[in-house]
Amino acid sequence: MAVISRNCPGWVRQSLEDSCWAAVLESWSRADPRMPRLRQQALINQWGEGTTGKITPVTKIPQITAAYGLRYDVLASGQLAPYIRSHLASSYLFCAYTLPGSWTHAVLVYRIRDRDVAFMDPDPGRYRVESLHWMDLQQPFLLMRKP
Repeated sequence: MAVISRNCPGWVRQSLEDSCWAAVLESWSRADPRMPRLRQQALINQWGEGTTGKITPVTKIPQITAAYGLRYDVLASGQLAPYIRSHLASSYLFCAYTLPGSWTHAVLVYRIRDRDVAFMDPDPGRYRVESLHWMDLQQPFLLMRKP
């Protein structure tokens, strides 16, 4: 299959324990001129809950997507790679996934190849490449994109 790639987004390191979502949105807004310029701290101030910068996705994601003209989808195992292939050419992809210990982490996907996916990881604020198999094991996924 062909490589689908967007320009590497800027590195943004999350400033609080649970502010990965805000760091990803800031990075995305720097890379995509269709997005309003967003700042991690302002996002935390507006949408965050408590001192760690967390959000409750079920309540905050619909509000965030409405505020910034985004769309979100929830996917199960086996659906991630086709979704990325379908939407990455037209939009960076905010991807929140579950890691061991039942906590959620968000990254910004910018490239997919035959066997791997590349993303900006706000913890610690660097680029990463993981296999599609590894990514699929991290389900369920919450994805946001610019329609």
